Amino acid sequence: TPKTIEVKPDGKTQKLSFDNYPYGAILITKVDGVTKEPLANAKFKVTDASNKPIGNSNGEYVTNSKGEILINNIIPGNYVITEIQAPENYALNDTPKTIEVKPDGKTQKLSFDNYPYGAILITKVDGVTKEPLANAKFKVTDNNGKVIGNSNGEYTTNSKGEILINNIVPGSYVITEIQAPDNYALNDTPKTIEVKPDGKTQKLSF
Repeated sequence: TPKTIEVKPDGKTQKLSFDNYPYGAILITKVDGVTKEPLANAKFKVTDASNKPIGNSNGEYVTNSKGEILINNIIPGNYVITEIQAPENYALNDTPKTIEVKPDGKTQKLSFDNYPYGAILITKVDGVTKEPLANAKFKVTDNNGKVIGNSNGEYTTNSKGEILINNIVPGSYVITEIQAPDNYALNDTPKTIEVKPDGKTQKLSF
């Protein structure tokens, strides 16, 4: 930032001063939301308050084996950090966080959690014999009615009377039978199941 100074016709020395502030740094840490163990291979985007990417990599950085990203030489100001890709088998945590790098040269720190995907195991059995039933079709939605999966939320039991749905984000889900096996009455009462943020398979039977 330029400064202007006037040298007067009096032979005196005119004085002016410039301040410089040291660069700061940002340390991003990524951990398992359950175990708090560090998570590698999570990708983040870092921008300033005007959405300009920070750094030479289009603002994108990936956590190392310690679950960390250290970005040096950051000008004091406000920055926005957003996860854009979760580690494998983990649900994306895409809520942005804002951090202020102060003009004191210190490293500002923030941490993001990822929770492991869960799974749902649906079992279909004969109500009398408890033998497994194939070819029962179910519809699976989240609590807001959004279908789960790439097949309009519809799944069919295999020869073991089972449907296993992997990579489920923690939350509540509604399972409804929409087509019974041949020679069986439809059981269309929906059931709700909660997939917890612990990576485990939740089970229910019809």
